[in-house]
Amino acid sequence: MQALWLVNGQSSGVDPSDRGLAYGDGLFETMAASDGRIRWLDLHLDRIEEGCRRLEIPAPEREIVVREIAEHCPVAGRATVKLIVTRGPGARGYAPPETPRPTRVLAISAWPDYPHSHYDTGIRVRVCRLRLGENPALAGLKHLCRLEQVLARLELRGRDVEQGLMLDTSERVVGGTSSNVFAVYDGRLATPTLGRAGVKGVMRRAVLAAASELGI
Repeated sequence: MQALWLVNGQSSGVDPSDRGLAYGDGLFETMAASDGRIRWLDLHLDRIEEGCRRLEIPAPEREIVVREIAEHCPVAGRATVKLIVTRGPGARGYAPPETPRPTRVLAISAWPDYPHSHYDTGIRVRVCRLRLGENPALAGLKHLCRLEQVLARLELRGRDVEQGLMLDTSERVVGGTSSNVFAVYDGRLATPTLGRAGVKGVMRRAVLAAASELGI
């Protein structure tokens, strides 16, 4: 399928003065769509609204986002849906505008072709040399500042692995380069708390809720 990009609902480009481009001043969500439906859409929108609240960015209207996805998402098959929200355009300098005009970007693209072996026998993982910075003010957010993950992925280039395992500067496990991590110890399910680094993924939230309901 041909990728679709919409900026504030229009097939247009992003303003060059957008703070998301200049400073990574924004958030994003990547969602899996199947036959036009995103299973955890409410959880994704909850997270981006919570992130906007923490960064003091006006959140997009939920009804608009839901309508745009419904209008443009393929009704058959699988697709990847990405929602980006930035603080919008601004003057030069770090100080944000007093009255921000947020930018909303919706991207819909083909589903990645993962080998069946990933599901049947698992994936190969390597511990990355790069350590994630610890910052409680940003911990948990899926913000646009992903240079740490970019550098971690560069470490894996040419190596026979699918994910890098990332630690923070205190040598604690945080997650994968693009995933949350769980471990099972004697029937108990464990996952990093992510209070100082990392992203609190939607599937992480769903797994923890299911584990609680099952008494795990």
